[in-house]
Amino acid sequence: MQEDRFSQGPYRWLTVARPRKPEGTELQLALNSNPAAKAYQQAMFKQGQPAAMFFTDDVKGDYERIKARGAQFTMPPPT
Repeated sequence: MQEDRFSQGPYRWLTVARPRKPEGTELQLALNSNPAAKAYQQAMFKQGQPAAMFFTDDVKGDYERIKARGAQFTMPPPT
């Protein structure tokens, strides 16, 4: 995994990408401390829109694998 860290004033974030394709899809991970980002997140949540969407052929298997690595989910995937 390729990792880059950024900061601007009090805000910090981390981006990660596949090492074999760093110019491809990139995931940004940031603290929820930016007021503009937090307002956007809350508005999207109220509309029922997820903050992120991932596609898989085995949602149950991926859920179990990621959970076993310590991730916390608000609910299990639908069956």
